[in-house]
Amino acid sequence: MDAERLHSLEIVDCRNLQQIPSLPRMLGRLVIKGCLNLSEVPLLPLGLRGLTVHGCPKLVQLQPVVSHLEELDLKDYGGGVETILSNMSSSSSSNIQGVGFVLRILRIARCSIHDGCENEKELCLDKLMTSLTHLELTGLPWLTSVLHGPNLTALKDVRIENCENLRSIGNSLVYSSSLKSLCITNCPRLTVQQQQADDHREGGVMERLEVRGCPELTWLWNLNCFTSVRELTVKGCPKLTLIKSGGGGGRRRLTVANAISITSLRSVTIDDLSLLTAALPRRESLCLNSLWSLKIEESTKDEKPFTAEEEELFQHHLTSLTSLRFLSCEGLPSLPANLENLSSLRELYIDHCPKIESLPNLPASLEQVYIIGGCHPRLKEKYGNDEKFHFWG
Repeated sequence: MDAERLHSLEIVDCRNLQQIPSLPRMLGRLVIKGCLNLSEVPLLPLGLRGLTVHGCPKLVQLQPVVSHLEELDLKDYGGGVETILSNMSSSSSSNIQGVGFVLRILRIARCSIHDGCENEKELCLDKLMTSLTHLELTGLPWLTSVLHGPNLTALKDVRIENCENLRSIGNSLVYSSSLKSLCITNCPRLTVQQQQADDHREGGVMERLEVRGCPELTWLWNLNCFTSVRELTVKGCPKLTLIKSGGGGGRRRLTVANAISITSLRSVTIDDLSLLTAALPRRESLCLNSLWSLKIEESTKDEKPFTAEEEELFQHHLTSLTSLRFLSCEGLPSLPANLENLSSLRELYIDHCPKIESLPNLPASLEQVYIIGGCHPRLKEKYGNDEKFHFWG
């Protein structure tokens, strides 16, 4: 085999490797993982389209400018990423002869901004290559904000996880005309200003919005703008659920209820049913009938029955629901009493809900019931011979 014509090369767990002497000139994809002592990589071939560097703490420099890459994936990379991002910025604003590809996928995880330095910094996406479609930022303590300008018209998917000092995400990113999926997880300092969020009346094409573990959030964006959202997940955001409204008597309402007016919404994952019941007195309650899937995950409800509003939700407002899941609700003593009214329900999942001993009357439409590990043994005693019931774990 002619090594110079090698298209893909993976170097994995070579812990004693200190340098790579040369790379095939026709190489299109390079993966380096777990090379703890690697400190030197030769010039990257101009034909290289994909580069992955994971777990190489002594590797502090990648050469040359990475303008020719389509995909860049850095995790536990020893060098700072600011130089790489600057190279992308400069190359995206200049015409480089012979380079027909530009960055589409960028993943950065647990990398410092400078070599060994954690100075706080914002990330301006508009300075990166304009064809970027997929962005993942994970475990970056230096990241304080993510900004987005008018030049990034191809960005479709953004994931931000475990960025402990992230405080803001630019509204122009959230309302981008290209963004289809935004997932934010475990960013404890993230906030959204209500006035800034409500200033936007024109939405984009977002289909999926997921927000988990953001305890300082008191407001979501103007969700009514997103007429294409099909999947909504809100978990671990206790300040988001209730805020004071303008009504008298200290009445409180739920900001997430704004999302329920989106008629395209098909799937919701929540840890607090009051996120949905807030829509009941409003015209948005009609749109609950469009939901196909509801997952209640890690509910904080503990030894308390469902409220009258929550029971009403299941009795009158989820007529299109086909799948209902209760996942890891360890304190939940029982299911809602009105499940029998869910006339379209086909699947019921009870997953790791150890205090539920019996079930209410179930709808005639129900085809399958899945009882999954960690559930009360009386359920199997009572329903073990029913063909609709499946017990796992």
